[in-house]
Amino acid sequence: GATLADACARQPALFNRLQVQMLRAAEESGLLEEMLGRMADLHEKEMEVRRNVRSAIFYPSLVVGELVLAVTVILKFVFPRFVQIFAGFQTDLPAPTVALIRGSELLDRYGWTLPLAAAALWLGYRRARREPAVALASDRAKLRLPIVGPILLKLQLSRFAHLLANLTDA
Repeated sequence: GATLADACARQPALFNRLQVQMLRAAEESGLLEEMLGRMADLHEKEMEVRRNVRSAIFYPSLVVGELVLAVTVILKFVFPRFVQIFAGFQTDLPAPTVALIRGSELLDRYGWTLPLAAAALWLGYRRARREPAVALASDRAKLRLPIVGPILLKLQLSRFAHLLANLTDA
């Protein structure tokens, strides 16, 4: 006996508030069939954009990951051999070299904690992002990123324009 919008509202994992409101507007105007088609098209476009963004981000992420792995291997296995050579010098080493030696020593002693710390930071970020103030600050920081920020802004503006067009048609 409930409307389609009410039934969808009881399934928040499947339908967000905007979709439910679009359904309500379509039910009131008598354009439900047309709106369902538009919502399906919009959903398909969003999924395509997400796939394209993920495929575009894959290669740079892979390169950054390989770079981190290479630096870790150098600091863990290669650089300690140079430390033995540097120890034979009877002079003070430059500050960047000393910093690399300290970094290599820290990685040797506490390197096993890095994956644990990264996982804890990621989980903490996911949990904190549920708070509106943290989500707002995080989104603002993302929009300030040099290359990614303008892309994210254009994606959101595009989504807003499509949704507004669908809402005005409803």
